[in-house]
Amino acid sequence: KKAPRNPQFFRTYFRRTPHVAEGLIERPQNYNHTRQQLFELERQGRAWIYTPETINITNHEMNVAKLKSTYDAGMEQTKRLLPSLKEFLGM
Repeated sequence: KKAPRNPQFFRTYFRRTPHVAEGLIERPQNYNHTRQQLFELERQGRAWIYTPETINITNHEMNVAKLKSTYDAGMEQTKRLLPSLKEFLGM
C-alpha cells in the first residue's frame, strides 16, 4: 500500500480525533510491515497464507457475473490448495 498523498488532509479533517487521523496516515506502513512479517513466517514454515491467484474485480464491483466468476475461481483455487493446507496443519 502507498502512503497517503496528503496526510495534512486527514489531520485537518479529523482535527477533533487526532488518533483517527494518525491511524489513517500510518495504515499503509502498518499494513506493509504486517504483510512482510506474515510472508517471513510463511518462508520459515510457521504460517500458511492463502492469496488469490487472480482477482479481476475492485472493491466497488457491482456486476454479479464478475463477482460470481471471481468467487468460482477462488473456490477452485481453494479446492486445489486444500491438500497443502491439511498437510501444513498435520491433518
